[in-house]
Amino acid sequence: KESESIMGSVLGIVKGGWAQVASVLATTISFKWFTNINSEMENFKLQIDVMLKDAEKSKKAMAEFKEYADKTPFTTPDVVNAGKSLISAQIDDYQKFLKLSGDWAAATGKNITEVTSVFARVQSGQFGEAVERMRELNISSADLLAQGIRMSKNNEVLSTADEMMSALENIINTRFGGMNEKMGNSW
Repeated sequence: KESESIMGSVLGIVKGGWAQVASVLATTISFKWFTNINSEMENFKLQIDVMLKDAEKSKKAMAEFKEYADKTPFTTPDVVNAGKSLISAQIDDYQKFLKLSGDWAAATGKNITEVTSVFARVQSGQFGEAVERMRELNISSADLLAQGIRMSKNNEVLSTADEMMSALENIINTRFGGMNEKMGNSW
């Protein structure tokens, strides 16, 4: 009987010890995760400060990104990174193109940063790479031609970046418009 009692006490201590270890581990992991997120967000803000050359505009952009992320199926870091990509590509109306990217990404099941890279490529004149990514994201050369985009026999884009951006805007609004808000409200 005495050995059973001692064994029961030892098992109780071990069980309690594992619970304490698990609790400390969970707290440590949570703290590290929150610290990493905060650090990442601070880095994003600093990068956007430099790109916009105005701390107030940067603060406003970060608030817009967070508000947008809260209404959509995308995480705040993903939305901020996507917005940063548009800003770094010198897309002045980055809010509009962020929303277009969100609709397109939500419709195709892709990450929003993958989609914003298409707009960044178009803006910088990298049409070949942009068109290839569009195909992977369910927008074809035929869709572009239907929007008046001029292409050579080899499918090289002959239109301007502004014409391409406008064509993409029309295609996305027609085909995928409002998708991210609908999906964001369903989660």
